[in-house]
Amino acid sequence: MEQLRQTLGRSPSVEELARHTGIPFDVANEALAAAPAYAPLSLDEDQPDGARDDSVQRLEHIGAEDADIARMHDVLALKSTWVHLSEREQTVLSMRFLEGLAHQAVARRIQVSQMHVSRIERAALPRLQELMTRD
Repeated sequence: MEQLRQTLGRSPSVEELARHTGIPFDVANEALAAAPAYAPLSLDEDQPDGARDDSVQRLEHIGAEDADIARMHDVLALKSTWVHLSEREQTVLSMRFLEGLAHQAVARRIQVSQMHVSRIERAALPRLQELMTRD
């Protein structure tokens, strides 16, 4: 590109570039379109913000903290303590908190009273919390 620019005294056309390099026109055109990818923009450089009159750094526009990462510790602790609950407690808590069912719906499914579901939950949750907060 630079060699042709010096020879012609101007920027060469895609056709001239293709002819000079001996590559097909389509390939030369794609190469020119891809050229800016080899000059990455600085994340710290200010750029105009279309929504406002001032400028912002590119870094402010990309990436965000993943909310699930913050919960990962709790999920791992829960997995390791879940096995200490009875099968019935696991079933009730799964239905209540993973499926989002009300006490009445859980009671119907496992064929017990709504009061019994409430008792199972009240007994299991503090134990689960204690197991998760142990060092």
